[in-house]
Amino acid sequence: LLVGIPSAAASLLAHLAREGQTRVAFNLAGALLVLVPTDGVAGRPDGVAARIAEYEYARIIRDAWPALTEADPRHSLSFLCDRLGEVIRASEEQPGGAGLTNFWRPAVEAHSQNVGNSLLDSLVDAVRDYALAVAEAPDGWAVTMSVLDPRPEPMFRRIALHLLRVRGPANEVAAALSDHKLAYDIDLWHEYGALLRSRFADLGPDRQRAVLTTIGHCPEMEMTPWREQRGNTTED
Repeated sequence: LLVGIPSAAASLLAHLAREGQTRVAFNLAGALLVLVPTDGVAGRPDGVAARIAEYEYARIIRDAWPALTEADPRHSLSFLCDRLGEVIRASEEQPGGAGLTNFWRPAVEAHSQNVGNSLLDSLVDAVRDYALAVAEAPDGWAVTMSVLDPRPEPMFRRIALHLLRVRGPANEVAAALSDHKLAYDIDLWHEYGALLRSRFADLGPDRQRAVLTTIGHCPEMEMTPWREQRGNTTED
């Protein structure tokens, strides 16, 4: 019955969270927001689908998650990350789907290039916003990064870079901008570039020089048979 009445479902989840029944609330959320495999369409992020309309799915998260986040920040954020990870992995298993997350969602932040209105978009928005909400609480930054960092999908690293841009401490901003792998990972270019533009001026001279050195050193070219035939060496 609750599946067909998203407002009632969200109200009940919030009530359970406020009354300290967090385990019951998350079990119910798991049933309401479960994702099921679909046949999918090549080149689209729909390898899984919700059992309710995407609008209703997003509405339940919008209305219930503030209370759930206040009751259990780590679990509430992990729950959303789990759902987003499911969508990404299932979509990339579709024919022609590998590596298209950047195409489906060009920017983590609200951006004119984000033209989709899919389950992927709803979950990216939710993880982004509630990760920021958790990060703004006392000791919340460490909690947020501990949830995002272990996840292998590039989208979670993109979200972490977005959070760094919005409110990250200067030392972690400098570390990210000076990380060669982050600087030259094509999956992260949009968020890395946004972080560089927004926060470079916040860094001291030494940290700025380190960032510029990182940007100036292109990745080493892989030694291929074609390069060997041309007389190139690993030092070229």
